[in-house]
Amino acid sequence: MKKINKEKIVYIVHCIDTEGPLDESLSATFERLKHIYRLNFKPSKNTLKKLQKGQINLKGLEDSVKHTLNPKILNYNNTWSKINQMLKKCMSNKFRKKFLSQGVKMTAPETVFFSNDTKIGKNVTIEPYVVFGSKVKIKNNVKILAFSHLEGVSVDNNVSIGPYARLRPGTVLEEGSKVGNFVEIKKSRLKKNSKANHLTYIGDATIGKKSNIGAGTITCNYDGVKKSKTIIEDGAFIGSNTSLVAPVKIGKKAVVGASSVITHNVK
Repeated sequence: MKKINKEKIVYIVHCIDTEGPLDESLSATFERLKHIYRLNFKPSKNTLKKLQKGQINLKGLEDSVKHTLNPKILNYNNTWSKINQMLKKCMSNKFRKKFLSQGVKMTAPETVFFSNDTKIGKNVTIEPYVVFGSKVKIKNNVKILAFSHLEGVSVDNNVSIGPYARLRPGTVLEEGSKVGNFVEIKKSRLKKNSKANHLTYIGDATIGKKSNIGAGTITCNYDGVKKSKTIIEDGAFIGSNTSLVAPVKIGKKAVVGASSVITHNVK
């Protein structure tokens, strides 16, 4: 039998005490866990600090539960599923409380989901149904509007995101930039005071300062074999429904008319 990870059992019991069972059918299971905990475990100060900060690593948690309980007696798969659901709820609530105590404004906190490595600065507003994946860093005076999803993103000061924005890994939004509704950005940088307000895909691109990306614009970054980069320099204006076929470069203060398909560099 594998050694029981005491820290993880402590975490389960802590969640039971703070959140309560999600299902009456789990009452006996939780009582057994709590009984084993009281007899055998005394959490260290370090473990308690981790609990308060939501920093418990849940890897291997299922094994700890499996070898604490008796899988032959219990309907184990169903039990574990319910325990896992409770743990996720517990962890989500901890993160919400943490950020609310730090001054983050959430109009419906129960609908916002954070990761354990999410970092948020001062005077940040988060609207309902926003999801933070791993490796998200938000600085100060940022607004994240409803139904947005962020993962692997770095956001500077005074940025507006959403609603319905999807920011994928490698995205960097510099100060004063704006990403509007139904905009997806991947592995790209929007420099200072640039904006993509509507219905846009930006992938593998660099957008210069004070540039405007019109509604319906896409960077055609994949030819079926490899990814290529799009570079848009400072002050450029990209008209609506433009297709930028990478690799391509749009020069400083260049203007691209609506519905263009750009396959060569524009000065």
